[in-house]
Amino acid sequence: MVANEQFEGDEDDLETRRIRKFRSAVRSQLSKMDKEESSKRKASARAYVINLLMSDSNSQNLIPEFEELSTTPETTEIPDYLTCKISFDLLTNPVLTQDGITYDESFLQQYLQKSSYTDPITRRQLDMLRTVPNRTISECVKDFVE
Repeated sequence: MVANEQFEGDEDDLETRRIRKFRSAVRSQLSKMDKEESSKRKASARAYVINLLMSDSNSQNLIPEFEELSTTPETTEIPDYLTCKISFDLLTNPVLTQDGITYDESFLQQYLQKSSYTDPITRRQLDMLRTVPNRTISECVKDFVE
């Protein structure tokens, strides 16, 4: 039973990450559209994306999310090096692992508790006590937000 619960939790995490990645991709695409396309082409591209989502039964639940994001007046693409590799969101408290990968501390702690303390990318054993604050990335995040 415990293995099934853990598996279901992993599926929820995967779905959450998939949605966050989708949000990031949509924001990125909308940002490009804002810079490059006229309002008529934006409407056409928006309709195209909605049709794509409607054609895939697994993605239909994302239509309201896309509509909400597509009406957001201003979007900014977040550089990959400023996003957490687990949540795909802007880093708020970046920590560096012994393998040289930066994660958001809270998401890394949550992930490690569910994953037998293995790194999400390298799959090597990982101890939170061996992580250090990534002050360089923290400064980059502050500059980006300002």
